[in-house]
Amino acid sequence: MKLSYLLPALFTFSLGTASAQQTWTVNALGGPGVDFPNLPAAVVAASSGDTILVQSAIGQGAVGFTTSKGLTIVGVGGDVPLFMSTPIVVQGLAAGDSFRMVGFHMPQEGALDIQITDCLGQVHLEKLTAQETPAFPNLTPSIEVTNSASVSLREVTTFGVPAVKVSSSTLSLVQCQLGVTGIGLGGGAAIQGLASTIQVTEPRFHTGMGATESIFVDACNLVIAGDGLGYINNIGGGDVITSAGGAIT
Repeated sequence: MKLSYLLPALFTFSLGTASAQQTWTVNALGGPGVDFPNLPAAVVAASSGDTILVQSAIGQGAVGFTTSKGLTIVGVGGDVPLFMSTPIVVQGLAAGDSFRMVGFHMPQEGALDIQITDCLGQVHLEKLTAQETPAFPNLTPSIEVTNSASVSLREVTTFGVPAVKVSSSTLSLVQCQLGVTGIGLGGGAAIQGLASTIQVTEPRFHTGMGATESIFVDACNLVIAGDGLGYINNIGGGDVITSAGGAIT
């Protein structure tokens, strides 16, 4: 299995140097070299430091799971379907461990449902994509980060109320598209932060008609950087950034 296409992206932020102990392969159709028919089973069997390769199959991909392990989960080819019938929960990751997930998209309309809670280790999400639904806009956070020491998102596309909610954590976002992702009804704010350190680089934030502001922070250290390609918009006419305390750079 050739990993040269995907694995370099996993180390963009130098998220750790732990090497994989074992590599597992997931494919719903089975076949030579396949270890598990679904991702949750692989997550249960794997140990911290392991890598899980998820292969795309016709009408099949990955579903949600809960883990406290330092795993690397790769969608082989970079665009494996993700079906969010259950959330992805990373909880209680130990200091020194790194959880990484890269290369998945939702083929059906709807937001991501990812919860990162009480993690002392490093969590990195990259190239995860979801498109908004016209009939039933997501009214809950798409990605929620709580009491976690180091979380980074790169090239993540999603929406929600808000798209990303963070409290008592350190969060970095690079080239993330939050808010309106397709039809223009994105809904809530791009980011809602409380008592956190948040660094945003090259944002693509374009919130929908229902957003009071694109970014709302309270007691946060917010740093925003970028170039002419970055933007933070609110087509509903509200504030771009609202702060109830803290510092904005």
